[in-house]
Amino acid sequence: MNINQTLETIPLILKKTLSSSVCYFDGELQEFNLDKQGELALVKTNKTAKKVIIVARDYYSEQALDYPIDNTKELKKLLKLESNNTKNAYYHIWGNSNGKSLVNKWQFNKEVPEALIRLPISLLLALTIEDNQVLHSRGEKDFYLARTNKLIHSLPHSAVINSSKRFAISAGVAQSKPDKQINETNLLSELAFGFKNTLPLILSFIQIPKVENRLQLLKNITLPVLVILIGYFSLTSGYLIFKHNTLEKQLANQGNEVAIALEQQVKFDEQFNQYQGLKSFLSNQQVTAQVWLVLVELFPQVQFTNVSLVNTRFILRGKTDEATKLLERLSNNDLVSDAKFDFPTRKNRGKESFVISFELLNEKLIAQNHININKGSNK
Repeated sequence: MNINQTLETIPLILKKTLSSSVCYFDGELQEFNLDKQGELALVKTNKTAKKVIIVARDYYSEQALDYPIDNTKELKKLLKLESNNTKNAYYHIWGNSNGKSLVNKWQFNKEVPEALIRLPISLLLALTIEDNQVLHSRGEKDFYLARTNKLIHSLPHSAVINSSKRFAISAGVAQSKPDKQINETNLLSELAFGFKNTLPLILSFIQIPKVENRLQLLKNITLPVLVILIGYFSLTSGYLIFKHNTLEKQLANQGNEVAIALEQQVKFDEQFNQYQGLKSFLSNQQVTAQVWLVLVELFPQVQFTNVSLVNTRFILRGKTDEATKLLERLSNNDLVSDAKFDFPTRKNRGKESFVISFELLNEKLIAQNHININKGSNK
């Protein structure tokens, strides 16, 4: 398969991981190559030491099974017996559902090169789709796959399985999502995203080489680990000591600057508190001052006995010839909001006593009202 596709949407660290550690096998071994422009492609390779291989669909068999076993340890023992410790057999337990354990099993062909980790392509691609969604991979050798109840089902394209609907029927998949189509153009990007999603499952695909001498196996594992740990702790300790000494010197050199900065901070805090107090005072003054712009128009017709402010509402008490007209004038004022009688009016000696309350609009609302009025007049 000749695949050459840039992966602009894939993080650079993932591209570097693919190019340094991962190969692809579809009859011939190819490795991911990262060029100076940050583009990935598959190129032939003759590498003998391989860490991770992604295997094409034609080079393994796949089963989706459910076992009536809830105990995971017992299930693992059974699966090992079934695989007969074959190095080409892998399985992954997806979990339990309705008293059954859901398991996918893969058996790689002998043509597949050995590696520390071998991943079936159907696993990677299945982790890029939703449950009950069918994926159709188009290329030299088409195949279909889907996930249902966490299990992965995949089949090569054939005379019988020649459409996603027939595949869904054969695999027992209830298609509830639109089909997903991939081809040679976007296969690399799908593999990259699938590889990222496969990392939590990677332990199911690591096979530890058999070593008859257990002591030798322990040495092979312990010595590299000890070397890594000793190097890590040595470097960490050295870095911490260096950092500690550097910080002490910087603190001694910057003592005066810190004192000046603290003094400036105290002055700033004091000035900021004064500013906040003045701002609060001026905002209140602005609200109460606007009420006189409202009342000045009413003085010729109204005799006020009391003007008070309760929370945000101004309360007017007084006498006038017609309290209803007074309320109407207040309601039509651009500065006034929610004008209403707080108590019923009373008539005495030809005058009506009233108690009216209202709120003042802020400057933004007043400006908006003027804009709306101008728009209406222009129409």
